[in-house]
Amino acid sequence: MPTIRPALKLVGTDGNAFAVIAACMRAARKAKMPQEDMDKIRDEMMAGDYNHLLATALKHFAVEGEEEEEEEDENYCEDCGSEIDSPGQCEDCENDENEEDEG
Repeated sequence: MPTIRPALKLVGTDGNAFAVIAACMRAARKAKMPQEDMDKIRDEMMAGDYNHLLATALKHFAVEGEEEEEEEDENYCEDCGSEIDSPGQCEDCENDENEEDEG
């Protein structure tokens, strides 16, 4: 299979399957991916449903925003899910936990 993972921006792209495939093929051409590899990827994308198509895109392309989403998940309280500045618990959940320990 392909040895390169071209950068791909899907945010703002029309979400239909053909638009996603077209965006992938444009990114592959721009990265000078061999036509044979592009054909294999396109065939793999079309071999299943829409979720399979997206999973295949994520497998073969460096989709912009992947890293950002992972980092954003760390900035939510482990207990209540509220947004916080650093990983862990928010002040309210920490205080509740400390009160339970004392009482």
